[in-house]
Amino acid sequence: MNTALLIDIGNTSATAALAGARGPGRVWRMPTSDSRLAAVRAWLRRLSAGAAPRRSAICSVVPAATGIWQAELKRLTGTAPLLIRHTLNLGVKLDYPRPATIGADRLANAAAAFKIYGAPVIVADFGTALTLDAVDSRGCFIGGLILPGPGLFLDYLAERTACLPRLDAPPPRAARRAIARSTRAAMRAGAILGWRGMFREALTAMRAEIPAVAAVCVTGGYARRALASADFDAHFDPRLTLRGIQIIMDLNFNQNNLIH
Repeated sequence: MNTALLIDIGNTSATAALAGARGPGRVWRMPTSDSRLAAVRAWLRRLSAGAAPRRSAICSVVPAATGIWQAELKRLTGTAPLLIRHTLNLGVKLDYPRPATIGADRLANAAAAFKIYGAPVIVADFGTALTLDAVDSRGCFIGGLILPGPGLFLDYLAERTACLPRLDAPPPRAARRAIARSTRAAMRAGAILGWRGMFREALTAMRAEIPAVAAVCVTGGYARRALASADFDAHFDPRLTLRGIQIIMDLNFNQNNLIH
């Protein structure tokens, strides 16, 4: 199998990895806001140094950034990248009223979780938004929930109040105390504890709607922060989305041609 470039463009960060037969390797990350031609070209050059990737795939939830990555990946590999979307062979079926509205990251997560952890399975992606998606015992993606991430909690507090400060997303140990003794600590503890409680309640409600006991897989840049010291029984897979991109790419690759 030739080396491939996997790109996951999220609202906050773009992540990438070179992948071979053993799956994605070292993960590289850059702010999505830096998706300008020169920056993307230099970043991809460093990422692929010493390799000769012949194919690539993009999972993007930021349409404004997708075109630049498409053009640079085609220039680098000589082949147009595969865009993850609902019309491809995903390895998982879609039982959903309007599949075109499912985010590419949710499709990739479902594909990876189903292949790696079986079904039924619930996938929680802790990113700018928190998504929880379910694959039932038939191997069908049946939907899920979309909730704000901790950074959005803090941004909203700062935007909608006169005196509360703007803070970065809280670190993993931010919520050691529920009774915080400063405004900043109170905001960080509220974001983390509130997020954990929201996740726990959402997960319980989703499990109640799936007849069989579902495994839980978590991924995303904020997962460690949210789950630090929490008692959730879940598989933590930081490369889940990239694994899903590779799985879908392999399913849709035929004799050196990407099926679009």
